[in-house]
Amino acid sequence: MAKLLGKKGSKRQKTALKYNIQKRVREHRRRVRKEAKKAGSKRPQKKDPGIPNSWPFKAQMLESLERQKKAKEQELEKRRQEARSKAKEEQKQREQERQQVIAEREAQKAAKRKQQVEKNKKERGRASASSAAAGASGASTGGKGDADADMDDDEDDEDDEGEEEGDAPPEVDASMPYGGLEPFGREDTAKELTDSSIRESDAMVDQLERAEVAEEKRAVFRALTRLRGAAITSFDGVARAQTGNLDEYSRKNQWRHSHPLHHLAEDESDVSRWAFPENADF
Repeated sequence: MAKLLGKKGSKRQKTALKYNIQKRVREHRRRVRKEAKKAGSKRPQKKDPGIPNSWPFKAQMLESLERQKKAKEQELEKRRQEARSKAKEEQKQREQERQQVIAEREAQKAAKRKQQVEKNKKERGRASASSAAAGASGASTGGKGDADADMDDDEDDEDDEGEEEGDAPPEVDASMPYGGLEPFGREDTAKELTDSSIRESDAMVDQLERAEVAEEKRAVFRALTRLRGAAITSFDGVARAQTGNLDEYSRKNQWRHSHPLHHLAEDESDVSRWAFPENADF
């Protein structure tokens, strides 16, 4: 009888332990790859074996590959040249547009400066006219006072002149009735009204043109529809007349009337010769 050496241990393990081992292996490999990447080492790439010498058409294939490579390089260079030229043209166009925008802005600024200068001139003219009128009225009423009043008036006039020189004069005379209203006939209002008139006139002409086109389309559609109806009616009449003619011809002309048929049954119509009599005793 064989002697038992002892119970052998099982190689089975828990599923959790197996998965933990697999996880630790993955983490270790990932860490190794990360360190290799930091160190700058790369995996050795497989070398292209090339065309074997035993290949019968090796020289022709090498020439074909060389031609394809050169054609590809030429095509790539051509595309690069086209891209460069296109980029230069776009840059040139953008530069021209920028110069044009700058010129337009400068022109607008110059026009605004010119308008401001004209406005300042008008304001100075109105201020001088109002000051002259005020001086004339002061001269007519100031002759009746004494010397002290004259001195006071002179001081007041000096103060008024200093204020006129330091501050901008008002656009309208406040002493006149309705002086707070906006002056009538401004240039911007006239321009707005002109643009509005042109825009509305263009819209009216466009609407008339669209209405005319719609009416022409309706008239053409109506005429073509009536023409189609008349054509269909005429075609139906022709078709009915033709089918009626065919029916009448088929009724009057039958092939059997002009071509009599020879029936075998008519030749053997004497049934008393070959058929059995009715009272035959079988």
